[in-house]
Amino acid sequence: MFRQTTKQNRSQNTVIYLLYASIIVTILSGIFINLNSRNLSNNGRAIAQTYEILVNIEKINSIIREAESGQRGFLLTGNPAYLDPYNQARNTIDAALRNLDKMISNNDTQKKRVARLKTNVKYKMNELNEVILVRNTKGFEATLEAVASDKGKNFSDIISSILAEIEDTEKQLLEQRNQTAIQNAEYSGIIQILSVTFSLAISFVAIFTILNERAKRIESFAKIDQQTKDLVMDLGAEQQIDKQNEEAVLRNLIQCLENAKNFIQQIGDGNYDVEMKGITPQNAHLNTRNLAGELINMRNKMREVAEKEKQRNWATEGLAKFSDILRQHNNSEIKELAEAILSNLIKYIGAVQGGLYILEENPHRIAQLELVACYAFERKKYKKQFIEIGEGLIGQTFLERQTVFMTDLPPNYAHIVSGLGTTQPHCLLIVPLVINQEAYGVLEILSYQVLQPYQIDFVERLTESITSTIVSARGNARTKYLLVELQRQTEQLRAQEEEMRQNAEELQATQDEMQRRQNALEQLKANLEKEINQRTQELKTIADRYELMANTIPQGFWEAKVPQDLNFNRETEFWWNDKVYQILGYTQEEFPNKMSSWSDRIHPEDKSKVFSAFMAHLKDQTGKTPYEVTYRLRMKDGNYHTFYTKGTTLRAEDGTPIKVGGVIGKVENVT
Repeated sequence: MFRQTTKQNRSQNTVIYLLYASIIVTILSGIFINLNSRNLSNNGRAIAQTYEILVNIEKINSIIREAESGQRGFLLTGNPAYLDPYNQARNTIDAALRNLDKMISNNDTQKKRVARLKTNVKYKMNELNEVILVRNTKGFEATLEAVASDKGKNFSDIISSILAEIEDTEKQLLEQRNQTAIQNAEYSGIIQILSVTFSLAISFVAIFTILNERAKRIESFAKIDQQTKDLVMDLGAEQQIDKQNEEAVLRNLIQCLENAKNFIQQIGDGNYDVEMKGITPQNAHLNTRNLAGELINMRNKMREVAEKEKQRNWATEGLAKFSDILRQHNNSEIKELAEAILSNLIKYIGAVQGGLYILEENPHRIAQLELVACYAFERKKYKKQFIEIGEGLIGQTFLERQTVFMTDLPPNYAHIVSGLGTTQPHCLLIVPLVINQEAYGVLEILSYQVLQPYQIDFVERLTESITSTIVSARGNARTKYLLVELQRQTEQLRAQEEEMRQNAEELQATQDEMQRRQNALEQLKANLEKEINQRTQELKTIADRYELMANTIPQGFWEAKVPQDLNFNRETEFWWNDKVYQILGYTQEEFPNKMSSWSDRIHPEDKSKVFSAFMAHLKDQTGKTPYEVTYRLRMKDGNYHTFYTKGTTLRAEDGTPIKVGGVIGKVENVT
């Protein structure tokens, strides 16, 4: 009897140990799958970083093109206003290079290439600046000689070559990381299959041992049932079984293990929405610390990781896709570029309607937002081609430079017509097109489905590249126009030079005739003086014409000496040129050269913003804080108008401000 009892105890212990082993193997498998999922996530982040590097490379290319475009516009016209793209490029290129260097910090070969890239970009920007100085100091002809040296082209070729090397390497790394992700997924599936097979084998051995027991092992099966609940799965009171029924206990254990196995297989196949059979809302609280609970937690974490990975891949692939689109249409007309951007973006994010508004370039009237592209089933909403700054949601978004996202649209804001009838969208996204704190337009998107935060973030990131490309395309168009205008003016100058040469030849002939006809000297002298005066007047007329062209800049100039203690007061001396009096409508007596003339006429709501920006600019001894502000100013007619002021400061070697000056003009005159 004692031997039989000992044998039963040993059999019971063997079964329990086998169950423990099965549970441990299953848990270890889950841990391995979780770790492998983390590896997949890390590899996914590396892939996303590679896509970001490729986008950043295109951004650097775009910045250099903007710098060259701005320089060309200035070289052709001599107008400093055309240097804005060049100045913006100088302000942003260093940040873009630092960002690229930071992203490839773990690759020595790429870091060396970025170091070479930084050096050559520095040389390129210096070369652009040197040619600009030549244009300022020596004139157009000397500029042509400097450009003809091909020095700038050589730097551009070197930069393009380095960027191509970096891009090729990143694409190779992208391919390797994709292969690694596939291998990790395969390993995860193999481990799942092996673990489930091993667990089932152990379970079947335990079951076989139990079925071969002759005596009733009520206590043992009761313990097995309890451990099944504690370690595997607890079905709750509504699914209680008879603990004295060995078959029911074993069937319950097998079913629980079968449920866990099927659950693991579904997760291994990538089905993260699968529910574990047997777990209900009523017994879920009983299964938080056992195998079922751990597997459900693992599924939830893997589903979260997979969803984030899916969103990250969607965004990075989208940025790469639109980078190609922007590159292909970089030299296209603005409307063609806008239509390509909008139609592809609406389709990519699953929206149904949208519009792209660009700030109109027309110095002869108040600035407006022009609808340059629209995408919709029905376009009644887009009949209005121009929107005033500050008008409606679109105009206000442009003014405030802040994204607007709404899921509760105003009545009749927009309707979408399809074959099923007319419906109103449920989601509105309006994103300003801003670069270097300067707004150039607005992107409007409407959708049936509410856009998710990762989709909104993608659109906001994409608008930076869109804005940069639009600015570059607009600069190219302006350069083409200036080139045609320059050619026309050159032909006029050549015709005038030919006329002057003929006049000079006639004058020489007249002088020779005077030598031969001494007796008619006085008469000829009078005729010659008259002709010379006429030619002098013609030359003066030409000179006045060029001076008039130089004075067509719409902004006025201002200057002030900075007090040593930076304590400006109402009597602090300020100077304005005649253009300022012309714009404001005041006389010099009504608007004397002191600070109160200007500060007393600033709108009370704007004073804090204007002076905060002014003092922040002066106090930053590094000179990196710009002074650029838009505000309302009372003119002679008593009305407030929106003005734009931009300033720069002359500083001592230690950064102490000495003088500050800049431009002021109505917003509709700013170009």
